[in-house]
Amino acid sequence: MLIKDVEQAISNAIKPNLTLAEYNRLKTFLLSCQSQFVPPNTLIPRVNSALVALEHHKPVVLGWYQKPAGLIFIAACGGVLTYGVLLLLGWVQLPHP
Repeated sequence: MLIKDVEQAISNAIKPNLTLAEYNRLKTFLLSCQSQFVPPNTLIPRVNSALVALEHHKPVVLGWYQKPAGLIFIAACGGVLTYGVLLLLGWVQLPHP
């Protein structure tokens, strides 16, 4: 493991807007560095700080139910279901033409 590779990984870890693949690759690399370094290596605190920064910039992956189309679908299903229950209870009636 070269020092320049560790330095590059540390500098990449503090960048915002990482892709999920970049995040996973950097985290794996930094964790392997952390396990291989032994005190009094001067890179240990920097690697630890880079891992904290990496967790801070972790990419957010939205589920289908958090995206606009999913939210509209859930709202529409909820509205239809609520109207159906109200119809069954007799609290509302279907509109007459």
